Amino acid sequence: PRLLVCIHDGNYNSAKLFKLCFDTAKALQTAVLVPFFDPMRYPEYGSFNIRGARPDQLLLELVDHVAKAANLEARELFIFGNGVGGDFVSRFVAAHPERIARAAFMASNPIIPDYNRFFPFGFKISPRAPDLKFDAVKLIKTEQALISSRLTNYKKSAEAFQYYRAHAQQRGTIAATAFREIKYTDDLEMNFRIAANYLFSAN
Repeated sequence: PRLLVCIHDGNYNSAKLFKLCFDTAKALQTAVLVPFFDPMRYPEYGSFNIRGARPDQLLLELVDHVAKAANLEARELFIFGNGVGGDFVSRFVAAHPERIARAAFMASNPIIPDYNRFFPFGFKISPRAPDLKFDAVKLIKTEQALISSRLTNYKKSAEAFQYYRAHAQQRGTIAATAFREIKYTDDLEMNFRIAANYLFSAN
């Protein structure tokens, strides 16, 4: 089975998120993992908590453990995040594109693929996380959907999207990104429904 990973928002309502993800995963015969980032140990998990324990490292350890114990196909993940969880997913995709099958997220503050901004805001290597090196081409080729709302994160999402397109043009490649506008209610259930349609669509 494939593995769907769902990352909770800053309200830490992982139980509600688990139910959403589990119902979809069950229908698709897909395994699901909803890690809980303890606010005491990972207070800034959305931006990789680079002053302390790293949540991306914890997630990779969890995935590898669960995959081995349950005999899952988890080299490439299907991953969703909302709010602060979406911020985490945005950075996780940029830092570990080789582990992503597809990603979909609603990020309040997504990473901008700009080499002049230090991580966690951009791609410039941070002295607090020197192991994290970023490759714009790999990120451009990674299948991901950034869900945005004009009421919340539209400006930041549009900025990130423009950087994706600019990097693709500069490097003579084609970005695996597109823009489509629809009318919808900005809440967890609707964001996940949009994400699930993208994550598990045939196209």
